[in-house]
Amino acid sequence: MNKKTWIYILILTFVIPMGAEAQRWKLRRYEAGIGTGTVHTFMDIGSPEYEFRSFQLRDSRVNVNSHIGFKILEDLTVKLDLNYLIIGGIDPEVRDRSLSFTSHNFEHLLRVDYNLFGGGRTFSSASIYNRKGMVNRYGGSSGYMFVFAGGGGIMSKSTVRNADGTEATANPSYYNNLNWAFVIPAGIGYKYSFNAYWDLSFEVGARISFNDRIDGYDYANPDANRYYDHYGVTSFKAIYKIRNDRRGLPMFSRYGRR
Repeated sequence: MNKKTWIYILILTFVIPMGAEAQRWKLRRYEAGIGTGTVHTFMDIGSPEYEFRSFQLRDSRVNVNSHIGFKILEDLTVKLDLNYLIIGGIDPEVRDRSLSFTSHNFEHLLRVDYNLFGGGRTFSSASIYNRKGMVNRYGGSSGYMFVFAGGGGIMSKSTVRNADGTEATANPSYYNNLNWAFVIPAGIGYKYSFNAYWDLSFEVGARISFNDRIDGYDYANPDANRYYDHYGVTSFKAIYKIRNDRRGLPMFSRYGRR
C-alpha cells in the first residue's frame, strides 16, 4: 500500500471510535429512579419570614420521590416526577399564634434536566452479540453537574393544630379541604454514573407555588400583602438506565428481544 492509503487508515482508526463514543448515549435513552430526601417549609405557619433564607431545621420533613426519564439529547433529559411529601411547620416564638401544621402531598412535575459540565463519556466499550446482531455494552464511571426546571402541581391535605394539640377548626383562616396548586420546580444537582446500568444523584431544589393553602392556612387579609406558599426539596436517588433497541423502544430483558 502507498503512503496515502496508510494515512487514510490512520485517520479512520481515530475517527470511527470517536464517532461511536459520541453516539453511545443513544443506547440508553430511558431511565427510572427512586429515592428519598427532605422537605423544608417557607409558608404562613412555621417560617418567621416568607423567604428561603428563613430556614428552620425543626420544620424539615421527609419525602419519597420517583421519576421516569427520556434523554432527548446527550445533555438534555425530560422527566416525569411523582413524589410523596410530608410538609410541616411550627410557629416560632416571635409569633403569638402558636400554630403548627402537617400536610400530606402528592407532587407531579414535568421537568427538563440540562448537564452543565462533566458527563458519562468516559466508558470503555466491548461488543457482544445475540441473534438480533451486535448489542453494545460499556462500563466505567463518571459524574456531572446539572440544572433543572419545569412545571406541575401538588395535591395536598393539611391539618392545623393549636398550641394544646387540638385542631384549629375555630380559626377562620383554617382550610382543611383537599387542595391543588400549580408549582414551578428549579434547582441543581450532581449525578454519578457507576456503570452502564446505575447512577446515583443528589438534588437541591426550590418549589414556587401559586397558592396559599398548602399549609392549610389561608391568610386572606385584604389589608396585608399576600404571600404564596413555597418549599424546598432535597433528594438522594438511585437511577436505573434502560437500554433501547434500534427503533428507540426500551428493552427490559437482559439480552434484548428474541
